[in-house]
Amino acid sequence: MKNKLLTLAAMTVLAGVTAVSLPASAQTTAPANGTEEAMKLDKNSFASAVASSNQLEIVTSQMALKRASSSEVKSFAQQMIDDHTKAGEEFAAAVKQEGLSAPEALMPKHQSMVQELEGASDADFDSAYIALQTAAHTEAVSIFRAYSDQPDSEALGAFAKKTLPTLEKHLEHVKTLKPQQ
Repeated sequence: MKNKLLTLAAMTVLAGVTAVSLPASAQTTAPANGTEEAMKLDKNSFASAVASSNQLEIVTSQMALKRASSSEVKSFAQQMIDDHTKAGEEFAAAVKQEGLSAPEALMPKHQSMVQELEGASDADFDSAYIALQTAAHTEAVSIFRAYSDQPDSEALGAFAKKTLPTLEKHLEHVKTLKPQQ
């Protein structure tokens, strides 16, 4: 089970960096030389991705508070709940300012990640949570970086630029976590 979860998380990281599971309105462009340019996100795609990603990180961190063995993992989980709850409030204000509504349901990819984590054995939970958070934050950093580079909304662009450094810190932090042996 541990290898299955870690493989799923690794595949998610790779898929997240290149495809990011965004709505069809998000696009990447491939120039003639075959390299991929930065993805271009519109405000609706960004809002959908952020809403789902933020919820994913909170829900799985709530699970970690109950199931993780490592106190370091539990501490990280609490930080994720606190930081992402605050970010969610700031995001909601930016979305409201734009007159948008963000979906409340997780994207199918994120729902699948939650289900995989729910199915992790107690012995494998910490490793699975760390892998999931690494994948989720890799994806989030890519999304926020792409949108903050070319925002089509002043409020959401400001939110992306403000939040990106925190997400980068989260990514660096989760990479230092080790499951309890």
